[in-house]
Amino acid sequence: MRYRAAAPLTIAFLATATAFGQFPSPTLTEVTTKVSEHIFMTAGFPNVVYVVGNDATLVVDTGLGNNNGALVARTAKRLSKGPKLFLTTTHYHPEHAAGIGGFPPETVLIRPAVQQQELERRRADDDVFSEFAAVRLLFARRGTVAPSGCDV
Repeated sequence: MRYRAAAPLTIAFLATATAFGQFPSPTLTEVTTKVSEHIFMTAGFPNVVYVVGNDATLVVDTGLGNNNGALVARTAKRLSKGPKLFLTTTHYHPEHAAGIGGFPPETVLIRPAVQQQELERRRADDDVFSEFAAVRLLFARRGTVAPSGCDV
């Protein structure tokens, strides 16, 4: 009789453990895949994209936390041909934007105005977004950045 009460808890625990076991690890690696002549990708949670030009490199997304951000910045430096580093994020979720603190201070952060406004609102409520680099390029609807030497 007392085991009957434990059965639902055991099933719930095993189901939860299985679900979390299938969730991808937020720790990125420095392994990249060459997608095209100027585009590389680190597959993970999230995928990070590097657009490498002759003078600059554009990084899309940071990974979760400053350790992943620093790893992504090191990977970008390894792939880069030029000294300038641009960074943008696809949206404000922590795994895409909360690694900014791992990037060097000279990184040029590019962000749509609507995403910046959302991040500022979230920063007031959530410690994950407490550390931000200053946005250097802000655009309202559309922006184009193509590191020289790239046909993108």
